[in-house]
Amino acid sequence: MRRRTSRRIDADRPGGSGFRCGVPVALAAVVLIVSTALAQDLPLGEVVAAMRGYGLTEAADGVRRFEVEVLDLQRPTGPGWATILIRSSGSFLDDVGGLAAGMSGSPVYLGPVGAERLAGALAFAFPASEHRLALVTPIAAMRALQAGDHAPATPPSGGAPLAAPLLRAGTTDLALHRADVSVIVANRDLPYKLANLAAEPFGTVVRDGQAGRLARSDQVPGGLPVIVRVETDGAALTVATRVARDPALTPALSWGELLAALERVTVRVEVTAEPSDGAAGEESP
Repeated sequence: MRRRTSRRIDADRPGGSGFRCGVPVALAAVVLIVSTALAQDLPLGEVVAAMRGYGLTEAADGVRRFEVEVLDLQRPTGPGWATILIRSSGSFLDDVGGLAAGMSGSPVYLGPVGAERLAGALAFAFPASEHRLALVTPIAAMRALQAGDHAPATPPSGGAPLAAPLLRAGTTDLALHRADVSVIVANRDLPYKLANLAAEPFGTVVRDGQAGRLARSDQVPGGLPVIVRVETDGAALTVATRVARDPALTPALSWGELLAALERVTVRVEVTAEPSDGAAGEESP
């Protein structure tokens, strides 16, 4: 991944994710989470208010650290599990405008300095706020993705849980792409990562559950073949591609491929304006 200097870009427009004020929203993942294989898990029962630690996330200049403090445990109002309410801080977040969409899956470690354990990963933020508060999905809930959201389990080789759900669609076959973060865009609603995706997937999101998504780096997505052919009087174009095989996503993605093909077939129309009897900008007598 290329290294670049982090910089802040202010933007008043939303990041295109449909955020709503006062409601925690998912920090949709843009990059794969940092490896947490060397850290021990911290059980949710040991997490208490005032615990401190840190989180890691990918930025334009590599993996960056930010500080966190536990404020409370947020108990579920229905079926599910508690999440960890944290306040984040640090010079990195000050520079980029706070926690951002695209930080989902960023691991959070809590405990004494030098003995931090993996508590979970960033999952939800609060738009139209100070962009420092977030909810962390506990690591046990993320591990449960391996067992169909029913019981904790050890991740298989090549598996990595991502903390925020997408559509809670269950079994999925969605492409997972590496991303090169260009910049974190500061936004009054919620900052967001702007990134360039690699052309080819390197893995597959195989499950989209209540606690998040399960990605496998040892599995290639199948997808649905889509062939689009556009013909005009002066040009023709055939595009063969594959889109995600998902009831909620396939129609929109297929339509997007059709629109992209139409845009690539350009028809130029020249319009010749006949001169008027009078000079331009003057009225005829």
